[in-house]
Amino acid sequence: MSADIFENINPRDKRTEGEEKLLNVLKNSPRFDGWTVFEQPHIDSIKPDFILLNPKKGVIIIEVKDWNLGLDIYESGGYIRGTDRRLHKKDPVEQVETYKNCILKSDLNNSEDFVSKNNDYYGCIETVVYFHGASKEQALSFCSNNTYTKIWTDCDIDNINDIN
Repeated sequence: MSADIFENINPRDKRTEGEEKLLNVLKNSPRFDGWTVFEQPHIDSIKPDFILLNPKKGVIIIEVKDWNLGLDIYESGGYIRGTDRRLHKKDPVEQVETYKNCILKSDLNNSEDFVSKNNDYYGCIETVVYFHGASKEQALSFCSNNTYTKIWTDCDIDNINDIN
């Protein structure tokens, strides 16, 4: 048994190298047996890179960034220095947590039965940002204001893919 994968079929939405690597792991790793994976689903006004669902384990929202965090345009706290040399907040942790909040507010809050039986329903959705090509130190430094979202890099993807 493997994950059920619903791939994005829009030819204008080209996958990045990081999205391709993660999708291959989701397709081929037995760790994702029983999971349903949606690639770039449109949910109301949001479009996360991946949403993974498992009725026994919960929901995971993953945002993939193919950013070279070694460049001097990336600053701790989720800032990117623009061509105007000013810092702009582009925190992917905030992005993925906004996805989580939108999903919870639009779907789960409409289900009074679910909310009344599950007071801690907020914890049923995990958020992850995967930085393809960055070191763990670079990714953690860039996302220094993070509390709950997991930060993955290639070493984490390789560990997930290693069944041993």
